[in-house]
Amino acid sequence: MTTSPQAPSSQGPSTAAHPSTSKVGFGREPRPVPLIDLATPLLTLDLDALDHNVDTMAAWCREAGVDLAPHGKTTMAPEIWRRQLDAGAWGITLATAFQVAVAREAGVPTVVMAGTAFAPATLAALAAPGADVLMWVDSVETVRLVDAALARGGAERPLAVLVEFGSALGRTGARSVREALLVAEAVAAAPHLVLAGVAGYEGALTHDVDDAGLAVVDDYLRGLLQVFDGIGAPAFDDWLASGHDVVLTAGGSVYFDRVVAVLGGRHDPSGLQGPRTRVVLRSGSYVAHDHDLYRRLTPAARGTTPQPQGSGGAGDVDRDVTVVVGDGSAGTQADREMGGPTDGELTGLDGLTEGFGAEPADRAPAGPSAEPADRAPAGLAAGPAFRPALELWASVVSRPEPGLALLNVGRRDTSDDEGFPVALEAWRPQAADRRLPGVLDGSHVSALNDQHAFLRLDPSSGLQVGDLVRLGVSHPCTTIDKWAEIATVRGGADRRGVPPVVEGGITTRF
Repeated sequence: MTTSPQAPSSQGPSTAAHPSTSKVGFGREPRPVPLIDLATPLLTLDLDALDHNVDTMAAWCREAGVDLAPHGKTTMAPEIWRRQLDAGAWGITLATAFQVAVAREAGVPTVVMAGTAFAPATLAALAAPGADVLMWVDSVETVRLVDAALARGGAERPLAVLVEFGSALGRTGARSVREALLVAEAVAAAPHLVLAGVAGYEGALTHDVDDAGLAVVDDYLRGLLQVFDGIGAPAFDDWLASGHDVVLTAGGSVYFDRVVAVLGGRHDPSGLQGPRTRVVLRSGSYVAHDHDLYRRLTPAARGTTPQPQGSGGAGDVDRDVTVVVGDGSAGTQADREMGGPTDGELTGLDGLTEGFGAEPADRAPAGPSAEPADRAPAGLAAGPAFRPALELWASVVSRPEPGLALLNVGRRDTSDDEGFPVALEAWRPQAADRRLPGVLDGSHVSALNDQHAFLRLDPSSGLQVGDLVRLGVSHPCTTIDKWAEIATVRGGADRRGVPPVVEGGITTRF
């Protein structure tokens, strides 16, 4: 994978000054400081796990023969973006013009803007020299409005755009190949735009990882490929002439292996098969991973390699059944750390196969892209094994009933859109032997208020007021955005004899 010019390297532990009024730094404690001496709730980021995830995904993409522009909205932390760029990322993906401005300030050289802006001054800033910004458009009307706004804003150069292909099952994006091709024609005729490639996002179509779910994803990606092929090489001449490569991009943090299987064969930055083309993944949540949602759904978790549909693997699950992971409880600490039962369920569009170009689930898909879709790169691992890097620490503030503990963490501190936090272990800060084995067995968070979590327990649990509970999160994006600073620690939970020491902090720019 060829690496673009990169922002300055960031090696070793974070040394950035922490905001004096953040939830981590309001007490202005010197760093390093034992975590048990800090106020709760507290979100920590394990730098060892972070570095493992960054390096592992970078290595997987190199082996797969594709590029990576990780979605920076996950962390909105320029220091983490720099680590990803240093590891070989081609660029950074962002969603809004504000986020792109943060990236420009941080020296990110290439930005995929998975969204659209309309204000003239904003568009002129996106098109300005200093960084390459590739913005998405999905309709002829959008092209008309953006082109006119660029003219009013006095843009110094044409703005690079990607035609977005969508699906009736998804969010934005042209709803048919024909519509997408009309958008491309409109871009080619717009004097203030330059066509740079094609984009899509498969992750909004389904959360299922059985045969039916993967078939929906693959069918959509084949449609994306039809759009790319239908545009034709001459439409990209202006972009290629400026020294850039055509971009074909898809891939979140769940189905990126399917993107490689269907689109990966088109990665050709040397231009040996046609126009110089880069297949670019945009996975973002992998950098922090989690203890529930992505732990269950990523390629490594479902144990699949890129392969044709109908060949077994995770798809052996009955597509008409909602699969409960475990027995509905959170299990033991060992279960939760190593991938055993959780409160979560595999839910989504069960059995849905009526997506774009869907084929019957028992038949291998056909079409012009069937050959590359059915072949994984030789020796490609089933999927990179990521480590949860985020941990949420909370104190027991009340034990009003034998089977209930109230923790001082809530929606202001953690996500609940893809499941509640998972209780992992407990500590007694005042005790000589601080770890409390077994007190959380069978526990689960049943509800969140703004500042409280309802932790349901076995009535015989010895958890007490003042105890410290370590929780894992489900969906890192909507947890990190609640923290202006994330405390940094090192050393995995399995290697700790005591709660970790906070070494520093990473600032976010939400």
